[in-house]
Amino acid sequence: VTGVQTCALPIWSAQVFPTKAQILNWFPLFRSLAASSTREMTKESPTQLTTSKNGCGELSNLIIHRDRSETNAKRRSIAKDGIGSLHVVLDFDHTVTAYISPITGEKCPQCHDAVQHGAYDPPKRRNSFKSTIDAIWSDQDNGKLRHLSEWWIRFHDAIVSHELTISEIRTAVASSSITLRPGAADLFAWLRENSVKTTILSAGIITVIEEVLKRDGIELHEQACIVSNVPVSDGEEGRIISFQEPLVHALNKEEVLKTLDFGSETMGQPPDNVVLAGNSIGDVQCLPGIHHKRSLSLGFLHENVDVNIQVEEGSEICARSMMTADGSVGAPNNPDREIIKFPLVDKKDSNLEEFLKNYEFLRISKF
Repeated sequence: VTGVQTCALPIWSAQVFPTKAQILNWFPLFRSLAASSTREMTKESPTQLTTSKNGCGELSNLIIHRDRSETNAKRRSIAKDGIGSLHVVLDFDHTVTAYISPITGEKCPQCHDAVQHGAYDPPKRRNSFKSTIDAIWSDQDNGKLRHLSEWWIRFHDAIVSHELTISEIRTAVASSSITLRPGAADLFAWLRENSVKTTILSAGIITVIEEVLKRDGIELHEQACIVSNVPVSDGEEGRIISFQEPLVHALNKEEVLKTLDFGSETMGQPPDNVVLAGNSIGDVQCLPGIHHKRSLSLGFLHENVDVNIQVEEGSEICARSMMTADGSVGAPNNPDREIIKFPLVDKKDSNLEEFLKNYEFLRISKF
C-alpha cells in the first residue's frame, strides 16, 4: 500500500477547476462538481423520474440522479470548501478501466483475469494454474464457496503454489486487453496537476494496477495511494511467496480502510469531502471507512437499457431506459417531458434501483 503524504494543496480556483468542455470530454465524475447546462435525467422524488424525450438514436450513455437538487447542493458545498478538502476515491476494475473495451469491443478483463490468462512457462505449469483457477470459478458458480473471501484466498494461494513471479504478472498485463475508461488518463492528469488527494481502492492486485497505469503513462502523485491486494515476493527472482494483509475483496472495503486508519481523525486537519466512483454496491459501501465531512458518489451501471430518450446535443447525446409498459404519463406542462414511475426496469435481475438507493447518481453505459 502506497502511503498518503501531507503537503500543501493549491486553492481551488476557476483557473485550476476543469472547464465545461473538459468536463464533457473527461471522466464523467467531475460533471457533478462543475456547473453545466446539460440536461441529465433527474429523479425528482422517491417515486418518479423526469426525463427528456425527443425520439431516439442508438444508446450512448445516460446519467440518472437520485435527487438532482441534493447533488447540486453537495457539489456547491464541495466547491466552496476548496480543492484542498477534496479526496477522490476510485474503484479500479470497470471504473478506472472500461467495461467494454473500445478497442476490442469485448468485456474488459479485470485484474485477476489478466493474471489467470498469462502465458506462463512451461506449458504444464500454465495449464495447471489455469485449471486451478477454472475450478475456483466453477465452485463459485455452483454455490460451493463458504464465504466470498474464499475466491480471493484460493486464487492467491494458486499464484503462490504455482510460483508465479512479479515479472510474469507484468508480462501478463502487457499482453492483456485491459483498457482504461475513456477520459481516465485526463482525470489522473488533472488530479496530479492539482495535487488532489486520491485513493484507488480495489479488490484486484496492486501489481496489475500499477502496470496498467504505467503502460498508459499515468504517474501517481505524492497525494495518491493504491489500496489493493499486495503480493510479497522473494528478493531474487521476484517469486510470489504470499500476499500482505489485509485481504481486499468485493465486500470488505470499509473494514480494510478502517484497518488502515482511513477512518481516524487527523489531528489539526479538517475532514475531507469525498467524491467516489465505483461499479458495485460494495464500492460505495466503503464510505463509512473514510473520515469525511460529506460525500458524493457516482456509480457505473453496465446494463442494457431499452426505452427511447434523447438528451440535448453536447450532453450525453442519446440514451435509452427500459420501463414497464404502463410506467409513464405525460407531464402536464411540457409535452416533451415524461414522468417514468418505478420500477424503471421490468426485469428481476436489474441492479438499477439498488444502485440508486446506494449511489447519488449513476452513469448507465455499455462502456
